[in-house]
Amino acid sequence: MSEECSDYVDCRQVLKRIMERGVVKVYVTRHAVHRLIERCSSRVKKISDVVAADIVRNVVRDGFYKASTQKIYIWTSSYLLVCTVDRALQGVVVKTVMTKQDVRDEVRERLKRGLRARWSRIVVELTQARSVSH
Repeated sequence: MSEECSDYVDCRQVLKRIMERGVVKVYVTRHAVHRLIERCSSRVKKISDVVAADIVRNVVRDGFYKASTQKIYIWTSSYLLVCTVDRALQGVVVKTVMTKQDVRDEVRERLKRGLRARWSRIVVELTQARSVSH
């Protein structure tokens, strides 16, 4: 006898609902901020909260979207955000940040086509990150 898991969240359905609202809340984990610094290390040695939030906001605003059952991919020509959905926070959680060079070929093939989103409002919150340096 199998039981239904109440924690299951289908990222495709949640992304659809968020796109219909037009307002997205983006939570960036400390790991994602560290990866962002690592990927930008040739240009900058320290990223403030404002700069990190602006980079994520720009990718969310201008990026293409592809959702699977467990992950949401948001990408531009420079960055790829690997995200998931948190039902309690009612928003998108950025788990890690990659550049095109860091992405494996199989993932790159999956990201050939994507949806564009028109957001009326983007709220970015850095969780537990305070001006991290590399």
